[in-house]
Amino acid sequence: MTEEIFKTIEEFPNYMVSNFGNVRGNYSGIILKHQYKKGYCIVTLCKPKNNQANRFVHRLVAKTFIENPNNYDQVNHIDGNKSNNHISNLEWCNYTQNKAHAVKVLNSFKFLKNKPIARKLTVEQVINMKQVFASSVVTTDLINSIASEHNVNPQTIKCIYWGKTWKDVE
Repeated sequence: MTEEIFKTIEEFPNYMVSNFGNVRGNYSGIILKHQYKKGYCIVTLCKPKNNQANRFVHRLVAKTFIENPNNYDQVNHIDGNKSNNHISNLEWCNYTQNKAHAVKVLNSFKFLKNKPIARKLTVEQVINMKQVFASSVVTTDLINSIASEHNVNPQTIKCIYWGKTWKDVE
């Protein structure tokens, strides 16, 4: 079993965060209680001049323990559990990767501007189409075939291919 390791938080040197997602004061050693915002754990930290700031625990863990060579700006919870801030459950990613994870792993459509119920195609169908586009020479015949198969207008398929619709799905 992995040992819990605490490291100083760069932005807040009076606090430490652990690879398990616990945050404690350097001097008191007391683990801070988490608040929750939309399922994410948040802690309130003070800078030396008594300025308070709320921080997401998963971002503190990632910034302190996980390398970010691609300079990604988002942290993904691999198992989808927003309160599981263990280092093994976190990874740096970009917006597109994070949303693709939400669709594939969590079956979440909340980020889509239009509700999937109002659409003729599902996210899975669009993902499959985009995979076909990536591995084939896209011709009018291919567009028409896909449109016929899904009972939609060929223009719908062209808009997906050109990236005018379903931009958030890869």
